[in-house]
Amino acid sequence: MNIKGLKNAAGAGLICSLAVRGGGVLLNFALNLTLAWLYGARFSGEYYLAYNFSALAVSAAFMGLNYVIVHKTTPFYTREGEHAKGNMLISASLYLTLSASVLICAGITAFSGFFSGYVFDNGEMRGAIIIAAIMVIPGSACMLVSELLKALKKPNMSIVMSNIAVNALLILLLVAFRGRGVTTVLIFNIFAYIVSVIVIIALNMKLFREHGVALCSPLRTAALCRDNWELVKEFWAENLTLAVISISNVVLSVFDTLVIGAMMTASDVAVYSVANKVTSVGSLILTTVNAIIGCQFAELSFRNDREGLKRVMVRYTRIMLPAGVLYMAAAQLFAWLIPYVFGTEFACGASYARLLSLGQFIMIITGPSAYFLIMTGRARLYQRITVCSAVFSVISNLMLVSRFGVNGAVWSSILTLTFKNVWGFACVLGSEKIKILDFLRINRQRAK
Repeated sequence: MNIKGLKNAAGAGLICSLAVRGGGVLLNFALNLTLAWLYGARFSGEYYLAYNFSALAVSAAFMGLNYVIVHKTTPFYTREGEHAKGNMLISASLYLTLSASVLICAGITAFSGFFSGYVFDNGEMRGAIIIAAIMVIPGSACMLVSELLKALKKPNMSIVMSNIAVNALLILLLVAFRGRGVTTVLIFNIFAYIVSVIVIIALNMKLFREHGVALCSPLRTAALCRDNWELVKEFWAENLTLAVISISNVVLSVFDTLVIGAMMTASDVAVYSVANKVTSVGSLILTTVNAIIGCQFAELSFRNDREGLKRVMVRYTRIMLPAGVLYMAAAQLFAWLIPYVFGTEFACGASYARLLSLGQFIMIITGPSAYFLIMTGRARLYQRITVCSAVFSVISNLMLVSRFGVNGAVWSSILTLTFKNVWGFACVLGSEKIKILDFLRINRQRAK
């Protein structure tokens, strides 16, 4: 098998992918640090609640398109004369996503009083929830543009530049308008999303022209969908499966925060969220690998090259074990710095971070099993894994947080990540006949 081109593409994308992910984590850390220093734990907690509420809504609007776009449109933009089909799928995705965003925004706005008064027991959060609902629209558009760059195999520096500019502006606005409410800060986020979309598109106009990327009008999109109906049916059939996966994954990432907000105080939300974000470096490692090999899996799956898929999976999972050990050691050594960096209100975050890193460690060492299952046509299997994990997370959070407070959410997170990632990894080993010893052997055979 000749995978030299794929290897070169992966190597070329490594630095950009690390920069994209690392830049995002560092800027998010700076933003959270600004909130903690200037506004305190209670304000930060209310902001995290509203923002995570919006993230859950964005996932519902985006409907799993991040996986489908990379999987289905990559071949069209890498082959001559096929870009029109890619444009059709991207345009249809955009119009559907924006329509869903508007409907979700309207629904959340209508029930904002219920969410603020009865769920979070904080009537002052109604305005924040409404603004968080409006964030769904530009947030979905921003995600769509980013996934398009992945489909073109160009997770490039424009995303880093956009993040730097937008987050720097957001931090400046927070400093300049210190003392304003959560609603004002969320309005700044809407502005940031809009600026981010404009900057990314402007910086990639040449790239889009080279690949023939163009947005079709609604009527033209409808006509193309009619002419390529079998392709559209295949696209959306897979999307329905992946929509459930996407929403389940977001439930896994934000439900603990929402439960703490409903059962505990906003300050508890802030402390837990800071600990979670500090340990999210583990997610950075795995998402960087996924960004590199997602297109490799898509291409090899398209060629039905099972041996190549197995080889790529083993190679990258082998890298994850030492990376996970280094991450775990760093998390245990430096967690004590949290109260010195964020303030004494966040002192409990050190113990939370040490425990949360256990779940991140399990996630790292099990490798890119989720992407492997999705890109090799076993999305329904991964759907079962994520849905069961989301249900497990919901039940465990409701049971443990009510009894043990924030510590209950910490242990729920550890158990859920272990349950989800070990199950997915076991499925990959079983389906591809991969043995544990395969990850320990040194592969001396060069791929031709």
